[in-house]
Amino acid sequence: SYGHSFGTQSDSLNKKLTELDSVINYLLIGLESRNLLNSINIIILSDHGMMDFYPKTIINTKKILPKHYADVINNGPYLFIYPKPGYGDSVKISLSSNKNNFTFYRSDSLPVQFSVGVSSRLGKFVAIADCGWIFTDRDDWNENYIAAHGYDNRCLEMQGIFLAIGPDFKKSYKSIGLRNIDVYPLLCKLFNFTINHKIDGDLKKIEHIIK
Repeated sequence: SYGHSFGTQSDSLNKKLTELDSVINYLLIGLESRNLLNSINIIILSDHGMMDFYPKTIINTKKILPKHYADVINNGPYLFIYPKPGYGDSVKISLSSNKNNFTFYRSDSLPVQFSVGVSSRLGKFVAIADCGWIFTDRDDWNENYIAAHGYDNRCLEMQGIFLAIGPDFKKSYKSIGLRNIDVYPLLCKLFNFTINHKIDGDLKKIEHIIK
C-alpha cells in the first residue's frame, strides 16, 4: 500500500520497510534466545515487485476501445477485455492499430511464462502495458496511486525477493532467479508432504537451494 501510494523511492515506504525489518529482527532474536534459530527453516519472500509510473506514461483506455466495443475490466498494468456481441473483430483491429506501449493477447493464447490457463474470467483479450505504463479510463491523474505491479513478469522491476535460512538450506548460496509457483512444492518437500494433485510448480526448478 505504501509503495502504491508514495512510490518505490519514497521516505514513507522506506520508513515502513524499516518497521517490518524490526519485526523480523524481533522474531530472529526471540528464536535465538530460545536456542531455536539453528533448527528452524525461515523463508521470507514477496509475491511481486513494484514499479513507479508517471502522468506521461498513462494509456487512456477510452481512446483505444470505444465503450460500445467492449466491457473492459480493471485499471492498471493489464486489462481483461470482453467484446460485445458482434464487435470481436472491431476490438482486435482497434487494439492492433493502437498498440503503442502495450501488448495484447487472446486470453486462450497467453505466453507460457505467465502460468495462466484458459478461463472465462480473463475475457477474450488480455492487454498488458509495457513496464512503467498504465491503463486508465480516467481523464484526471490520481496522485494517490503512483506505483504498480502486474506487468510482464520478465520485467526486472517485477522480480520479488526470496530469502531463506535454516538447517535445510545451503549457506551463502545465491540463485539467479526462482519462480513463486515452485515455493509450494518446496514447502511440501521440507514438511515431507506428498503432493497427490496437479500443480503448476516444479520442485526440480528450486530444490538446488536445499542442502
